[in-house]
Amino acid sequence: GFFFSHAGISHSSLNQLIHQKVDLFDLKIEKPIDYKFLEDMIWSRPYDDYMEDEIDDFLEIVGCKFMCVGHTPYNGFHILGNQLIFDSSFCTDNKYYLDIDLSKDYKDIFEVLKCLEGLE
Repeated sequence: GFFFSHAGISHSSLNQLIHQKVDLFDLKIEKPIDYKFLEDMIWSRPYDDYMEDEIDDFLEIVGCKFMCVGHTPYNGFHILGNQLIFDSSFCTDNKYYLDIDLSKDYKDIFEVLKCLEGLE
């Protein structure tokens, strides 16, 4: 499966998941640790600061095979392990979107990359 994110997961959020300080499937906005976790996940952009094994650890925790991060000012796209980062923002000239067939079983990130379509 796919994990889609606005910005990717922060190192602090990943650490909380690994050490089971946060239950991803039972988040409550009223709990300060959950609120901070969600805020980091939505707004943090550590895309150049990840290690591939961190991405794999996160994907294993959430039960997904690939992470797709959009709306990131990158002026194109970038692959890091099983993470595809692509620019869909208004800030650059090279904007993309994904046209994914969710009934298909994608074998690797390069098959996912074939689903990336450019916006004019």
